[in-house]
Amino acid sequence: MHQDTAPPYCWLLLAHLLGDWVLQNDWMANGKKRGLFTLAGLVHYSIYTTAILLGLWLGGVRARGPAFYLAIGGATFVSHWLLDGTDAVERWMRFFRQSHTDCRGISRAFGESPGPKRDTFPGGNCSDLDGGAVPE
Repeated sequence: MHQDTAPPYCWLLLAHLLGDWVLQNDWMANGKKRGLFTLAGLVHYSIYTTAILLGLWLGGVRARGPAFYLAIGGATFVSHWLLDGTDAVERWMRFFRQSHTDCRGISRAFGESPGPKRDTFPGGNCSDLDGGAVPE
C-alpha cells in the first residue's frame, strides 16, 4: 500500500504539539487553571480541538461523514477540558508518586537556568535552587 503523505498518527502528533504548545500563549496556559469555565480555557480547548481535527484530515482520514468529525471533536474538546481545567494530572502524578518539580532537569532541557518565567511549576517552587543557578 502506497501512501503519499505521513501516516495519520504523525499528523496527530504534530497537531498535538501545535495545539498544546505552539498555539497556546501564557494567557491561555494561566487562565485555563483558574476554573472549568474560563474564556482562556475555552479558547485553548477550541484551538486544540481544531488542530486535532486538522491533523486527522491531513492524515487522510476523510472517508467518514460529518458525524465522525463531530464525535471526535466533541471527545477531544471534553477530554482536554477535563484534563487541563481540573487537577486531574496533578492527582495522577501524586497517585503514582511522580514529580515534575525538579527544576534542574527542566532547565537543562531548555538550556537555561530557572528564571522569572520558569521559577515555579505546578506543585513546587524552584526559586530556592542555589539562587536560581543550575548546578554544572
